[in-house]
Amino acid sequence: MTSLNNYQKNNTAAYYKDLKPDLLHEMTICQCLSSKDSPYIKLLTKEESYGELIGNLIKSKIATPKIVVEIGGGYGTLMNGLLKVIKPDKIFMVDLSSHLLERQRGTLNNFKNIEFINSDIFDFLENFDKKIDLFICNEVIGDLETTIEVSKSDFEKDFDLDTSYLPDTFNLNTGALKLVKSINGKVKFGFISEHSSTFELPSKYKDIINDDRKNLSPREIKLFGHSEFTINFKMLVEYLEQNNFYTTKKHFFDLLPLRDDQLIRFVLASHSNQTDFHEIINEFYNHIFEYESILIQEKGN
Repeated sequence: MTSLNNYQKNNTAAYYKDLKPDLLHEMTICQCLSSKDSPYIKLLTKEESYGELIGNLIKSKIATPKIVVEIGGGYGTLMNGLLKVIKPDKIFMVDLSSHLLERQRGTLNNFKNIEFINSDIFDFLENFDKKIDLFICNEVIGDLETTIEVSKSDFEKDFDLDTSYLPDTFNLNTGALKLVKSINGKVKFGFISEHSSTFELPSKYKDIINDDRKNLSPREIKLFGHSEFTINFKMLVEYLEQNNFYTTKKHFFDLLPLRDDQLIRFVLASHSNQTDFHEIINEFYNHIFEYESILIQEKGN
C-alpha cells in the first residue's frame, strides 16, 4: 500500500497498550446484553445473553470448533456466554491491552482451556501455526487502522474494489483489509461485527429510525481517549470474497431477536422518554441501527 503511506492514519493501539481502557465509556452491544439481569435484555423476544445468541447462531452453522480465537474480547463477556453453548478444545483470547486481559481472566476463570495472549493480532496470526476453526472479531475491527481522506486514484493503485458509491475522497479501513489478508488460509469460519458505514436499514424501520448519513464513507466515532471509525462493510465483504471466503452479511435488526411490537414502534416514532424503559428503547435501537455482522466461511470448507 505504498500509495497510501503519506496519508494521515487513525490507530488506537497506543490507547489500548499504554492505558487502562474502561468499556463503560462506550456503549457496546455485548455489554448491554451481557446477562439476563440487564434491562436491555427486555428488548429481546428471547432472553439470552449476546454471547449465547452468537453461540447458538454459530452452532447452527458449523460443527463444534476445536480451536477458537477471539481478538479484542473486552471483559470476556461474549466468550462467557458463547461457552455455555459451544465447547471447543482450546480458546485463545488475544488482546493488546494487558488490563483487559486481566478482566477477561476474571470473567472466564471457571474455564480451564483458555490461553490469554497479550499481542497485536497481526503478530499473533503470523506466528500461529494451527488452523483456526472459529475466529471472532466482535465490535473491535473499527479500532484497527483507518487511513483518512484517501483519493480514489491512490486507492485504485493498490486495490481492485468497487468505489462507485463513495465520494471522491473517503476514509479507508486499512486495518480491516489487512486483517482479511492475515486470516486468509488460517481461518475456517468467523464472525465479525461493528458499526457500519454502508448499512441498509430493514424496510420496517425506515420510517421510525433517523438515518442522517451524508455519504457512505466510514465516519469517525470520538470516544474517551481515542477515536474509532465505522466500517465499510460493502467493501469488506467484497475483499473477503476476493480472499477465499464466502460471506453472509446481516443487519443487527435481523441478527438479534428484537422486539418489534406496538410499544417499541410508538416509542421510536415519538421519541418518547416518559419512562426509564422508554429511554432504554430509544438508546438501544438508535445505537444498533448502524451495526452489521458478517459470518465468513473459508471456501472449500
